[in-house]
Amino acid sequence: MVRLMIAAIGVVLMAAAPLRAAEHGNTSGSYRRGVELEARGDLDGAASEYRKTLRREGAHFDARRHLAEILALRGEYPQAIRLYKELARRAENNPIIHFRLARLYLMNRNYSRAEKEYRLAASLDPNNPVPRRELARLLVHEGKLDGAEKLYRDVIRIDAGDDASRNALVALYVKARKYAELSALLEENVRLHPEDPASYYKLGLVYDVRKEYRTAADSYRRAIELDDDYAKAYNALGKLYLKTGEFGKARQALVAASKADPGLREPRALLAALNDEAYDPTIAKAKKAHRKKSVRKGGRIKSRHKVKRPVKKPAKKTVRRAARKSHSLKASSGRSSASKKHTAARKPKRSYRKKSHRKRKGRK
Repeated sequence: MVRLMIAAIGVVLMAAAPLRAAEHGNTSGSYRRGVELEARGDLDGAASEYRKTLRREGAHFDARRHLAEILALRGEYPQAIRLYKELARRAENNPIIHFRLARLYLMNRNYSRAEKEYRLAASLDPNNPVPRRELARLLVHEGKLDGAEKLYRDVIRIDAGDDASRNALVALYVKARKYAELSALLEENVRLHPEDPASYYKLGLVYDVRKEYRTAADSYRRAIELDDDYAKAYNALGKLYLKTGEFGKARQALVAASKADPGLREPRALLAALNDEAYDPTIAKAKKAHRKKSVRKGGRIKSRHKVKRPVKKPAKKTVRRAARKSHSLKASSGRSSASKKHTAARKPKRSYRKKSHRKRKGRK
């Protein structure tokens, strides 16, 4: 009885297998071989098997899709785009097909077609943030910052934990100098991540730019409370104290920044300036008073302290040569041209032949 039941089940499964294969369009053995070869990494063999499948069954959806993916991996974008356009005609409401086609257009640097396909994919799948995020990056590349800003806000609305899109929107706000929107976004980031010191540090930077120094100092101190070794927060707090004239607190914050990160150069440079009393107001007043002591002469401002540059004396040899030259010029100017020709004719020509020297024989 059991054997009869097992045999009946086997017959049913064998009959149902072709039906399931026909539903998925996987009737061809060449398609199955292509999938196996692609899994092993043999892309050339897989592509040839997928082409065989398409020659036999031109409407095979999966074979066409796999072949397009292999062509895209090889960098043959026009052929892959042609195959995906055929897939898009057959599956107009499939957002994945339009998304893949948009990526292929992007890799082929056809930005207008890529933008169109990204928008179509986003409209077909409104709760998927990925097409909007990639479209926003494309718009930033093209310089369409307003459209990119709107898309990034949509992405953050769909997925509040998308830190990459949040950081990209922060960069857009900084570039456009929209500090009010930037403050609101960073305050929202602080609410979402209350234990993240970087969120408080970024918020402090915004308040620092807006010259709200008390609020900026509170944000920096909160970042330092969450992370004792946050060198950037210490450095920013020290610079803020320098702006407000609190030099003792500035020195403490900059020393802490140098200890937290010895490789950070800015706090060391500021500490050197503080030790040199560059920020001392009394020194600044003294320098200003010294500049006022300058005297106006002939329409120009000249300092009372003139620097006398030493005059370099010529060497003795140079003086002697100059004296000889002037003496010879004076002597030659008194003679006539005829006498000069006569002396030139009488002067013998100088011989440049070397004298031959006899070799001395060594004594035995």
